[in-house]
Amino acid sequence: MSKVSLCMIVGNVSEYIERCLRNFAPHCDEVVLVRAIGCATPDDTEAIARRVLTELGIPLVWGEYRNKPGHEDWKHVDDFAAARQTSFDLASNDWCFWCDSDDTLESGGELIRQHAREGLYATYVFPYKISGLGVSVPRERLINRTCGRWQYPVHECFKFDIEPIQGAQDDRVVILHSPRFDKSGSNERNLRILKSIPE
Repeated sequence: MSKVSLCMIVGNVSEYIERCLRNFAPHCDEVVLVRAIGCATPDDTEAIARRVLTELGIPLVWGEYRNKPGHEDWKHVDDFAAARQTSFDLASNDWCFWCDSDDTLESGGELIRQHAREGLYATYVFPYKISGLGVSVPRERLINRTCGRWQYPVHECFKFDIEPIQGAQDDRVVILHSPRFDKSGSNERNLRILKSIPE
């Protein structure tokens, strides 16, 4: 039977990580967390994740993404695609389901393993509802990782080796993006990353 790895990039997200893992992890067979915080001091994210996953009886693979030379002094990740690819590379299963730490699963979790087991397509697309904005964006979420790699340092996407890719959309699996709206700095971070990319 095909198994599923939950693959995540995590920053210092101690306020989110337990909620996220309790939502998504029960629908996966292992959890791969890659810390990507630049030179920032780690918070309790790892300890919380280990406690929650031990309680749930789900294996944890822990990894670290280090910023590239010249970006060591950044207090944030310098390449989201490289960090997310690290999580896929550490996964022991071909099927990877990814989310962010401030996401929750609104519905359809029981279908994740079913899609991986059937394996009819290289990827499965699920609605991504942005809390507070009233929009829903289809995103590839369950991916056979042998079919390509992540690209683009900001707003990363999965680049398939063969295109057009055959995928299926299932609107029953709904992911809700629920960030803290008092959090700031994302635009400045993204602009800094973009400016660092050679022309």
